[in-house]
Amino acid sequence: MNDLLKRLNMENISDLFDATYEKVLNDNEMPDWLMEEYVIKAANDCYISEEVLKLVLPALPLVRENSDLVLFAKILYDMLGIRKHHTEVFGGLEFPKAPEGENQLPYGLFSFFPMLPRVRDAYFELKNKGIDEELLKTTYSSIGGSIITSEQTMGRICFPTLYFLWTTTYKNGDIFTIGRFVFEIMRNYKLEARAFINKDGEIKILMEKGTKVHKSGLILGSAGAQDEEGSFETEYIETEEYYEGNLSCNDTARIQKEKVKLYKSEWSILCAPGDSFINIHIPGEGSFAPDVVENSLNEGIALLKNLYPETDFKAVMCDSWLLSPQLKEILKPTSNILAFQDRYNKFPIQASGLDIFNFVFQKPISNLSEIDLDSLPEDSSLKRALKEMYKSGKFLYEAGGIFPLKK
Repeated sequence: MNDLLKRLNMENISDLFDATYEKVLNDNEMPDWLMEEYVIKAANDCYISEEVLKLVLPALPLVRENSDLVLFAKILYDMLGIRKHHTEVFGGLEFPKAPEGENQLPYGLFSFFPMLPRVRDAYFELKNKGIDEELLKTTYSSIGGSIITSEQTMGRICFPTLYFLWTTTYKNGDIFTIGRFVFEIMRNYKLEARAFINKDGEIKILMEKGTKVHKSGLILGSAGAQDEEGSFETEYIETEEYYEGNLSCNDTARIQKEKVKLYKSEWSILCAPGDSFINIHIPGEGSFAPDVVENSLNEGIALLKNLYPETDFKAVMCDSWLLSPQLKEILKPTSNILAFQDRYNKFPIQASGLDIFNFVFQKPISNLSEIDLDSLPEDSSLKRALKEMYKSGKFLYEAGGIFPLKK
């Protein structure tokens, strides 16, 4: 495996890849999903557009000519058969890099081809369950969007790691576009927090034991929060009388160092690590008008509860730059975005502070050094405020949030 990584200009990768490498190493057959006929049919089956096909098909013969790319694509295909959240399967994933002077197209698009058959399998599995065809079309037709915009946002046609990981939710059959939002099923999710509710509907969030916290209250390792001086580790205990731990402040999405007690006579558990959730994703384009938000949430939650009555969803969750309490410093108090985030009880997550470049400026980056802040557009008040924030050395931190399902 190490020799393959060197040939593909890769460094570190999850140990899970080693076993899969040994499994596929002696498979000398060219998979059908690297053939034009299969790709065209599978794309049509899943409502992936002709525009996307025109972009990806020229890469196919170039991938087939590169035995190392074919081998790595086979490894991905095998691992994509694991129906788990991508964080459990593809932790630390990086993709091959084209040698200097070599055509980047096969390196940029090879990962799309092992993904496509897994997506197609999930599509037909859902269709055979009787899920509405129009809903499936709306959901699955969006898959190629990242490839269409990749040239504009990244300067080349590609299917990068970020979008590969996002698309794993489609191949798991766990995601649906319903109105304004995208709804993902999160079963047995390892949430790093516990939410509690009292008889008045008030919610408090205690962090799970062992979370390392920066002195600022952010998760240690978040952007600008790497220094360990003054940091602490969260604690959590449950006794016969109370729950005790480090509280996440809803107003700031930061963790308090002092522990609090929530007495069982007043508080009960709403959700905990290992529970199932409905996770909300927020497409870049669309209104946050209250009726649009309400209709999408009501329809999406109702549909998933009806489709999967055997799944005991405990709460709705989201993690996004749109939940950042810092937006209250930028947006007007009457902002619909602020009204949307106020639905959630917020807590910190490991925040890169980079999501705004993907979703606001449409310039996805993995490191702040990759972008010239002076060149960022200023065609909206939000963009101007964010640009000024980052030029001053600050970050807009992504945050997580939870709200209870209606009875």
